[in-house]
Amino acid sequence: MHKKPFPISVSSIYRYAALGLFKLSQKLLIRKGRKLKNNMTETRGKMPRLKKIHARNAPRSQVGHWEVDTVIGKSHKSQILTLTERTSRFEIIYKLSAKTASETAQSIIHVLKNLPKKVVKSITADRGKEFHLWEEVEKGLEVPFYLSDPGKPGQRGTNEKSNGRIRRTYPKGTDFSRMTQKDILDFLLTFNQVPRKVLNYNTPFEVFMNFLPCST
Repeated sequence: MHKKPFPISVSSIYRYAALGLFKLSQKLLIRKGRKLKNNMTETRGKMPRLKKIHARNAPRSQVGHWEVDTVIGKSHKSQILTLTERTSRFEIIYKLSAKTASETAQSIIHVLKNLPKKVVKSITADRGKEFHLWEEVEKGLEVPFYLSDPGKPGQRGTNEKSNGRIRRTYPKGTDFSRMTQKDILDFLLTFNQVPRKVLNYNTPFEVFMNFLPCST
Protein backbone atom coordinates (compact mmCIF):
# COMPACT_ATOMS: atom_id res chain seq x y z
CA MET A 1 0.00 0.00 0.00
CA HIS A 2 1.38 3.39 -1.01
CA LYS A 3 1.91 5.62 2.00
CA LYS A 4 1.31 9.34 1.77
CA PRO A 5 4.38 11.54 2.30
CA PHE A 6 4.44 13.57 5.49
CA PRO A 7 6.04 17.01 5.97
CA ILE A 8 9.28 17.28 7.91
CA SER A 9 11.53 20.28 8.43
CA VAL A 10 15.24 20.43 7.70
CA SER A 11 16.03 21.07 11.36
CA SER A 12 14.10 17.90 12.31
CA ILE A 13 16.12 15.83 9.83
CA TYR A 14 19.38 17.04 11.37
CA ARG A 15 18.09 16.47 14.89
CA TYR A 16 16.90 12.94 14.16
CA ALA A 17 20.15 12.13 12.37
CA ALA A 18 22.13 13.29 15.41
CA LEU A 19 20.02 10.98 17.58
CA GLY A 20 20.74 8.07 15.25
CA LEU A 21 17.14 7.70 14.11
CA PHE A 22 18.14 8.09 10.46
CA LYS A 23 20.95 6.08 8.90
CA LEU A 24 22.61 9.07 7.29
CA SER A 25 26.28 9.87 7.01
CA GLN A 26 27.21 13.18 8.57
CA LYS A 27 29.15 13.86 5.35
CA LEU A 28 25.81 14.09 3.53
CA LEU A 29 24.54 16.75 5.91
CA ILE A 30 25.82 20.02 4.50
CA ARG A 31 24.50 22.20 7.27
CA LYS A 32 26.50 21.57 10.41
CA GLY A 33 25.06 24.37 12.52
CA ARG A 34 26.88 27.38 13.86
CA LYS A 35 30.40 26.60 15.00
CA LEU A 36 31.86 28.84 17.69
CA LYS A 37 35.51 29.44 18.42
CA ASN A 38 37.31 27.68 21.27
CA ASN A 39 34.54 25.07 21.59
CA MET A 40 32.16 27.65 23.06
CA THR A 41 28.48 26.80 23.34
CA GLU A 42 25.83 28.87 21.60
CA THR A 43 23.88 30.73 24.30
CA ARG A 44 21.69 33.09 22.32
CA GLY A 45 18.22 33.27 23.86
CA LYS A 46 19.29 31.32 26.95
CA MET A 47 18.56 33.19 30.17
CA PRO A 48 19.61 31.68 33.49
CA ARG A 49 17.78 32.40 36.76
CA LEU A 50 14.61 33.50 35.02
CA LYS A 51 11.03 33.51 36.26
CA LYS A 52 8.98 31.42 33.87
CA ILE A 53 5.54 32.57 32.78
CA HIS A 54 3.98 29.43 34.26
CA ALA A 55 4.54 30.89 37.73
CA ARG A 56 2.64 34.07 36.85
CA ASN A 57 -0.69 34.71 38.52
CA ALA A 58 -2.31 37.38 36.36
CA PRO A 59 -6.10 36.97 36.16
CA ARG A 60 -7.96 39.25 33.76
CA SER A 61 -10.03 40.50 36.68
CA GLN A 62 -6.92 42.03 38.25
CA VAL A 63 -5.46 45.16 36.70
CA GLY A 64 -1.72 45.81 36.69
CA HIS A 65 -0.17 42.95 34.73
CA TRP A 66 1.80 44.26 31.75
CA GLU A 67 3.13 42.47 28.67
CA VAL A 68 6.03 44.15 26.87
CA ASP A 69 7.87 43.82 23.58
CA THR A 70 9.92 45.80 21.09
CA VAL A 71 8.73 46.63 17.58
CA ILE A 72 11.57 47.04 15.11
CA GLY A 73 11.74 49.70 12.42
CA LYS A 74 13.39 50.07 9.04
CA SER A 75 16.59 48.07 8.50
CA HIS A 76 16.56 47.11 12.19
CA LYS A 77 17.99 50.55 13.00
CA SER A 78 15.11 51.97 15.03
CA GLN A 79 12.73 50.54 17.59
CA ILE A 80 9.89 51.29 20.00
CA LEU A 81 8.94 49.68 23.28
CA THR A 82 5.31 48.57 23.58
CA LEU A 83 3.62 47.90 26.92
CA THR A 84 0.09 46.49 27.13
CA GLU A 85 -1.95 46.18 30.32
CA ARG A 86 -3.72 42.81 30.18
CA THR A 87 -7.08 43.71 31.70
CA SER A 88 -7.83 47.08 30.09
CA ARG A 89 -5.72 46.61 26.93
CA PHE A 90 -4.36 50.08 27.68
CA GLU A 91 -1.26 50.73 25.60
CA ILE A 92 1.94 52.66 26.27
CA ILE A 93 4.60 53.18 23.60
CA TYR A 94 8.07 54.56 24.22
CA LYS A 95 10.76 55.32 21.67
CA LEU A 96 14.04 53.51 22.29
CA SER A 97 17.34 55.07 21.31
CA ALA A 98 18.87 51.59 20.97
CA LYS A 99 17.74 47.97 21.21
CA THR A 100 20.06 47.13 24.08
CA ALA A 101 19.27 45.38 27.34
CA SER A 102 20.32 48.46 29.31
CA GLU A 103 18.21 50.90 27.28
CA THR A 104 15.20 48.58 27.38
CA ALA A 105 15.40 47.98 31.14
CA GLN A 106 15.79 51.67 31.96
CA SER A 107 12.92 52.59 29.63
CA ILE A 108 10.53 50.09 31.22
CA ILE A 109 11.38 51.48 34.65
CA HIS A 110 11.01 55.06 33.42
CA VAL A 111 7.60 54.40 31.86
CA LEU A 112 6.04 52.44 34.72
CA LYS A 113 7.67 53.94 37.80
CA ASN A 114 5.38 56.97 37.98
CA LEU A 115 2.19 54.93 37.74
CA PRO A 116 0.39 54.02 40.99
CA LYS A 117 1.62 50.70 42.39
CA LYS A 118 -1.95 49.44 42.18
CA VAL A 119 -1.67 49.25 38.40
CA VAL A 120 1.85 47.79 38.18
CA LYS A 121 1.86 44.25 39.58
CA SER A 122 3.95 42.23 37.10
CA ILE A 123 5.70 42.36 33.73
CA THR A 124 6.00 39.64 31.10
CA ALA A 125 8.31 39.63 28.07
CA ASP A 126 9.81 37.14 25.63
CA ARG A 127 13.40 35.93 25.90
CA GLY A 128 14.90 38.42 23.49
CA LYS A 129 18.34 39.77 24.37
CA GLU A 130 16.85 43.20 25.01
CA PHE A 131 15.17 41.76 28.13
CA HIS A 132 18.26 40.10 29.61
CA LEU A 133 18.47 42.73 32.37
CA TRP A 134 15.02 41.81 33.66
CA GLU A 135 16.38 41.61 37.22
CA GLU A 136 17.18 45.33 37.11
CA VAL A 137 13.56 46.02 36.20
CA GLU A 138 12.39 43.88 39.11
CA LYS A 139 14.55 45.86 41.52
CA GLY A 140 13.61 49.21 40.03
CA LEU A 141 9.86 48.62 40.13
CA GLU A 142 9.67 46.03 42.93
CA VAL A 143 7.44 43.72 40.89
CA PRO A 144 8.09 40.25 39.40
CA PHE A 145 9.31 40.00 35.81
CA TYR A 146 8.32 36.83 33.94
CA LEU A 147 9.69 35.38 30.68
CA SER A 148 7.57 33.42 28.21
CA ASP A 149 8.67 30.13 26.70
CA PRO A 150 10.82 30.33 23.54
CA GLY A 151 8.74 30.44 20.37
CA LYS A 152 5.45 30.92 22.25
CA PRO A 153 4.22 34.45 21.39
CA GLY A 154 0.67 33.37 22.27
CA GLN A 155 1.68 33.36 25.92
CA ARG A 156 1.84 37.14 25.57
CA GLY A 157 -1.21 37.28 23.36
CA THR A 158 -2.54 40.62 24.61
CA ASN A 159 0.63 42.44 23.64
CA GLU A 160 1.03 40.50 20.39
CA LYS A 161 -2.47 41.48 19.23
CA SER A 162 -1.82 45.07 20.22
CA ASN A 163 1.40 45.09 18.21
CA GLY A 164 -0.57 43.87 15.22
CA ARG A 165 -2.89 46.87 15.54
CA ILE A 166 0.08 49.20 15.86
CA ARG A 167 1.52 47.76 12.64
CA ARG A 168 -1.61 48.86 10.76
CA THR A 169 -0.43 52.44 11.27
CA TYR A 170 3.31 51.76 11.41
CA PRO A 171 3.96 48.87 8.97
CA LYS A 172 7.26 47.07 8.58
CA GLY A 173 9.79 49.45 7.10
CA THR A 174 8.68 52.39 9.26
CA ASP A 175 11.61 54.52 10.37
CA PHE A 176 10.88 55.12 14.04
CA SER A 177 13.95 57.34 14.34
CA ARG A 178 12.01 60.04 12.50
CA MET A 179 9.23 59.97 15.08
CA THR A 180 9.17 62.10 18.19
CA GLN A 181 7.66 61.03 21.49
CA LYS A 182 4.95 63.63 20.82
CA ASP A 183 4.10 61.83 17.56
CA ILE A 184 3.73 58.62 19.55
CA LEU A 185 1.56 60.27 22.22
CA ASP A 186 -0.71 61.73 19.54
CA PHE A 187 -1.10 58.22 18.09
CA LEU A 188 -1.86 56.75 21.54
CA LEU A 189 -4.58 59.32 22.21
CA THR A 190 -6.50 57.76 19.34
CA PHE A 191 -5.35 54.17 19.85
CA ASN A 192 -6.54 54.00 23.45
CA GLN A 193 -9.87 55.64 22.64
CA VAL A 194 -11.12 52.95 20.24
CA PRO A 195 -14.00 50.90 21.76
CA ARG A 196 -13.26 47.17 22.00
CA LYS A 197 -15.76 44.34 21.86
CA VAL A 198 -13.73 42.43 24.46
CA LEU A 199 -14.24 45.42 26.81
CA ASN A 200 -18.01 45.53 26.23
CA TYR A 201 -17.36 48.35 23.78
CA ASN A 202 -15.65 50.50 26.36
CA THR A 203 -12.30 51.98 25.46
CA PRO A 204 -8.96 50.89 26.96
CA PHE A 205 -8.59 54.42 28.34
CA GLU A 206 -11.96 54.27 30.13
CA VAL A 207 -11.31 50.85 31.65
CA PHE A 208 -7.78 51.70 32.76
CA MET A 209 -8.80 55.02 34.30
CA ASN A 210 -11.51 53.29 36.32
CA PHE A 211 -8.80 51.37 38.16
CA LEU A 212 -6.71 54.42 39.02
CA PRO A 213 -7.10 55.73 42.58
CA CYS A 214 -9.15 58.92 42.77
CA SER A 215 -7.18 62.02 43.64
CA THR A 216 -8.32 63.97 46.70
